Amino acid sequence: MFTCLNRTSMLCTFILCAACDNELEPANILAIGDSVIWWNIDDAQSVADVVADELAVTVTNAAIPGAVFLDAGDGIPSQYQPGPWEWVIMDGGANDLGVVCGSAAASGITERLVSSDARGGAIPAFVSDVRADGPSVVIMGYYFAPAAGGEFADCEADFEILNARLEAYADMTNGVFFAAAADVIDPGNLQHYDPDLIHPSAEGGRLIGAKIADVIRSATSP
Repeated sequence: MFTCLNRTSMLCTFILCAACDNELEPANILAIGDSVIWWNIDDAQSVADVVADELAVTVTNAAIPGAVFLDAGDGIPSQYQPGPWEWVIMDGGANDLGVVCGSAAASGITERLVSSDARGGAIPAFVSDVRADGPSVVIMGYYFAPAAGGEFADCEADFEILNARLEAYADMTNGVFFAAAADVIDPGNLQHYDPDLIHPSAEGGRLIGAKIADVIRSATSP
């Protein structure tokens, strides 16, 4: 597993591939989002790297640490560019909620991300646009802070609501799938977390990437 780096003046796009040579097929999966998907990219152990390894495909990782969703200019939607994608893997919303988790303002942010009936909001609108281009979409739901605490320790209830709405949206939408990172990241196991108690460790990234790969396998199996 090698990591190919293509630098532009605005964005570093990381091409994750099984081998880097002229015989490679074009990338067929795009990963976008925040630092959860990006973390451990320097060691080729990011969530996107794991998906590439698990499925023996090429994944382009355009996720940017610190990215929010509700930003008309530089938000997560701006990471998406139409291309030969069969799948788009994405997350989004944690950094929008992070500064207001546990407060009355959180419900308003969540509603802007995805409405209570799971039919409206910025994330469903964006995913609908992506689907119109052809790719299927996997939305990664967030895991929770470790029992030891951390910067997002107050976000569990808000993440639960966001996850539930996104899962409901995926369940009712053709070509959209939900991968629950909370199913595989154990708040009681610090080995699943980076020392910063926010991001996934290499082991945590492996678990999340394998979960996403399983969702794609299930969706594409006869």
